[in-house]
Amino acid sequence: YSTKDLPRFLFRRIVRIEPPYLCAVLFSIALMYVSTLAPIYKGEPFELDMKQALLHIAYIIPLSEKNWISGVYWTLCVEFQFYILIAAAYSTMIAAPRLTIVLLVLSPLLFVDKLLPSEQLPLGEGREFIVLHLPVFMMGALLYLRETDTIDTVWFGALLALAAIIAALTQPLAVAGFALLGVFGISALRRPPRLLLAFGTISYSMYLLHAVVIMKSQNLLARLNLDWFVINVLALIAALVTAFLLWFLVEKPSIRASKYFKTHLVKVRPRSDPVG
Repeated sequence: YSTKDLPRFLFRRIVRIEPPYLCAVLFSIALMYVSTLAPIYKGEPFELDMKQALLHIAYIIPLSEKNWISGVYWTLCVEFQFYILIAAAYSTMIAAPRLTIVLLVLSPLLFVDKLLPSEQLPLGEGREFIVLHLPVFMMGALLYLRETDTIDTVWFGALLALAAIIAALTQPLAVAGFALLGVFGISALRRPPRLLLAFGTISYSMYLLHAVVIMKSQNLLARLNLDWFVINVLALIAALVTAFLLWFLVEKPSIRASKYFKTHLVKVRPRSDPVG
């Protein structure tokens, strides 16, 4: 892989993630409209904000006064910045992994104690700015570097601890904790149960739809005077069903299409004799 492959890499990611995302945005808008037609609905009438909808296409909501249609979509803005960053820095990370990781992990400290005021960040108040989330992303990158024997066990542990500390200083403590849990869980769980694999398969579609589907389902079902537990179970089932349909109808074909644009990245090989 080299930087000349960056356009092809980004195009492949766009083919992979954009169709489900845009369909989820349209579905969310449609669901918000349909929910207002129910006889038991007592909220405000639905009004389509075309500008708000269009700003979702390139993740540029933070550059406007508009809000994300779903509260989780801001993380996609961060994710896409990470794709650009990792595609540009991949060769350097492989050639000098320790230095690259240290620099990226420490970069959020520039915004501590107003050294660089957060209100001057490129994206609003900074929530959607990739730099502030780099320690968490680098935990995943470290696991990749360890699995490919690019760094040894000692450096993996030291850099992971550094990333966790910086994440805890610049993010809520739970963020660093769950990131560490993910790293250790992936390392330990070599053969996940089929149920986890099934949930993993539709996890992106579930991520895209769960917030709006569960919220609207809970709001409507609450007016039927059902038990709290029943309401939440039915809302979860609704989210799972819609996620599966989005995966089957849109995401699965998108994955198939993205495979036509391979970038020949280094393949992760099973670790035999750990280094260090």
